[in-house]
Amino acid sequence: ESLLEKNVIAENELSPWKFKNIITAACKLERFQWAEKFITQYEVKLSENYRENAITFNTAQLYFYQKKYNELLPLLLQVDFEDFTYSISSKLMTVTAYYELDEIEALLSYIEAFRIYLKRQTKMSTNRKSKYLNFLKVVKKLALLNEFDEKKQLKLIEEVHSLKGKLSNEDWIIEKITELESRTKPSRGH
Repeated sequence: ESLLEKNVIAENELSPWKFKNIITAACKLERFQWAEKFITQYEVKLSENYRENAITFNTAQLYFYQKKYNELLPLLLQVDFEDFTYSISSKLMTVTAYYELDEIEALLSYIEAFRIYLKRQTKMSTNRKSKYLNFLKVVKKLALLNEFDEKKQLKLIEEVHSLKGKLSNEDWIIEKITELESRTKPSRGH
């Protein structure tokens, strides 16, 4: 038994945010089996009011980190978006999943809806909103990028590097840009 588990057991009720943070940390460490076990083992510690939503969202998050995008999308449709954090995180995962599944039409439509949603948010800080909007702008450019247009690819790579620290879901964007860089480098010498 880990210190974390002893602490969780000692608590009568586990907040959905602590539950989410634990799952996020486990996923970032690629401890997927542990996260799966934690969800099933400690779901009873969640308040009944939040339980179903927390389990659905965190299972979706687990699938996201495992890159199980086909399983992820149906789960996200079941998440109740009353909570702003769940809403934004779910939207980010949906954009990523559509991109990874090469569902470009759905992706572009979703990006536009997400962009409008963000523009209407009055309580979100300008800095945070800007990070989400930058993310959407870059994903849209990635989705529409012609694989044979090296000039535009290099311009996008440059743009992403200039936005470092100003993007949400930055690790994933950097991963996509790194893939793009590896495709453009060999052709330069020819």
